[in-house]
Amino acid sequence: MNSKATISLALFFAGSAVAPVLAQANDPNETRTNPPVSERGAFTILFENDLFYNSDHDYTNGVQFAYTTAPGDTPRWAVDVARSLPFFAQTGDVRTRYALGQDIFTPHNLSLANPPLTDRPYAGFLYVALGLVDDNGTDLDQLQVTLGVVGPASLAEETQKWFTPFSMTASRWVGPHNCATNRG
Repeated sequence: MNSKATISLALFFAGSAVAPVLAQANDPNETRTNPPVSERGAFTILFENDLFYNSDHDYTNGVQFAYTTAPGDTPRWAVDVARSLPFFAQTGDVRTRYALGQDIFTPHNLSLANPPLTDRPYAGFLYVALGLVDDNGTDLDQLQVTLGVVGPASLAEETQKWFTPFSMTASRWVGPHNCATNRG
């Protein structure tokens, strides 16, 4: 899969994850979990990098963009699914969570283009996720489904090359010859 196709696929998944939130905001007839309150949804950005720890092996970089709805903005289908799960409480605030992220992994010894089979390979994971959260005041139940690709289609090498000025790993990314193959 070429880079343009991979980027298009990632944008499609991101749009698919955000579309229900946008559609929900425009549906005045949608049943709410709770009466409207001043609580708002939360957009979060998670950024992890070995740069912060001066260490460079195994897990080297991760970024995730996520949106969690307010209870009043949770789609009715999500509330119905949460209530049907035996391990979720039957009361409480239900929220949905949409995420897009990428994780990058490297072997312990970065000087080897082909790390031993007992070590972690150079690999990337590009993913989208949909989650449900139920908070009844005493329990916080969560379920998340994550779909993604592993290997060159994850754009890990491109991310590392872009991050070269800041990252310990990017300048020594020698793994494309032994990168995990595309899986998804």
